[in-house]
Amino acid sequence: MVFFLLDGDNVTKVSSIPVNLIYNAGDSILISTGREIFSYRNDQLQMITRLASGDVNDISIWSDKIVAGISSSGVGIFENGEWKFYYPDGPNGNQFSNMAIDANGNLWVASSKFLGKGLYRFQPEVSGSEGRWKNFTKEQFSRMSNDCYRVRIGKNYVWVGTWGGGLIKIDKNDSLKFFSKNEGIMGVTEDTNFVVITDIAEQGDLVWILNYKPRNANIIYLMRNDSLIYSFVNAYNPSYYLNTQLEIDEKGKKWIVSEHGYIFVFDDNGTIFDKSDDKWIAISRADGLNGNPTVIKFDNRGDLWVGTTYGLNIIVDLDEPLKAGSIRSVFALRDFYINDIAIDGANNKWVATKNGVWVLSPDGTNVIAQYDASNSPILSDDVKSIAFDLNSGVVYFGTDKGLTSLKTEFGKPAENFTTMKIYPNPFHPEKDLNVVIDGLVANSTIKIFTISGDLVKTIITPGGKTGIWDGKNEKGQYVPTGIYIIIAYNEDGTQVGIGKIAILRD
Repeated sequence: MVFFLLDGDNVTKVSSIPVNLIYNAGDSILISTGREIFSYRNDQLQMITRLASGDVNDISIWSDKIVAGISSSGVGIFENGEWKFYYPDGPNGNQFSNMAIDANGNLWVASSKFLGKGLYRFQPEVSGSEGRWKNFTKEQFSRMSNDCYRVRIGKNYVWVGTWGGGLIKIDKNDSLKFFSKNEGIMGVTEDTNFVVITDIAEQGDLVWILNYKPRNANIIYLMRNDSLIYSFVNAYNPSYYLNTQLEIDEKGKKWIVSEHGYIFVFDDNGTIFDKSDDKWIAISRADGLNGNPTVIKFDNRGDLWVGTTYGLNIIVDLDEPLKAGSIRSVFALRDFYINDIAIDGANNKWVATKNGVWVLSPDGTNVIAQYDASNSPILSDDVKSIAFDLNSGVVYFGTDKGLTSLKTEFGKPAENFTTMKIYPNPFHPEKDLNVVIDGLVANSTIKIFTISGDLVKTIITPGGKTGIWDGKNEKGQYVPTGIYIIIAYNEDGTQVGIGKIAILRD
């Protein structure tokens, strides 16, 4: 596009600059070419400024200052020959390829392995606000790669695997330490300086590091106190080195997802530094998986849930996974491409697919709920990642178009009823949505009584930390104004919680 002037019936070419925005500024016209801004006044075209990075997506005048929306730089205000940039509080980008939640409820996000935007952290409900974001990028830390692939929460540190920049360790003060080729981790076959770390798992004081496509075939490094102390090749087949996920079971066996179409199981038999008794096996479609594995997750019972390119499997015998009957198929999600799996406090399975999110019962036989872009605020049907905050019951859905959160009743159950809370109290049915009974033990039953002892409602909870009452009786009618007794008890009745609530009707 070039710049023309229409004067009556005459069209005159003013300039051949590539114009993408024009703004009427009164006695002049502002013109953006993307990175440059020009002023056209009195038949004269003059450059005002040129951005060092980013492109102008919108332009205006405010208090005699140029205000522009600039890609990768937020809102820019140009005054006295200088730009000042202001960023809205939010993540550095829309990619949410992998997520994890720490013990304080902070959400950590690895953006993407290609054209990534670094690492983001969301701290919910800070000082009564809706939460705050913090971004970690190469612009702040010169050794950092913005192509962040995996984020893991350790006992004292947050670990980040990057696509080309090696491993990052983040401490509680947000200080970063880097481990790459200079620290002894081998890079990919094409460029040994390009170190791809696809997963990290802590085991006591040891840190297991999964290395992708290394030239020396060392797919696993073992680290203690920031020093590499050991490494392993894939003894099943050293050429199978395209591996993307690492999980450790209760007995210390390592389960590895491979792009070669396998789940590798590595058992060091408790003798980490003696490779003579190591065992490696491979699980594939030939053994009962319904597709090439994409993601694995241990549930609250210790079963391994396996997402594949064509559905979902459960491995119920971790000691003998190749034995007949050890691998089961989940019928509800047959032929679905599985991106991620999360487990809630009631052991339900939240499964991210290319067709939205499916919530399955603990054994996978029933579909509890289904969410996609047509029936919920999820921003895309292709949900890349899921993270579940067991303390709050909030689940996060990550897509390439942004993040969505959902408050659920499936937080981790309490050990007893000592922390049971009931809110809002008083409850106004005409204004408030529901009564929340928080701090329940697993699989609680709730009974609501009048102050005189008449039963109003019995509620069977979903099994998690919270239960919901809509303020209605068994007939579906709102109860009248008054004081009500709420009693919650566990399955065998050995634990009981009691509370009161006031109902106020207008």
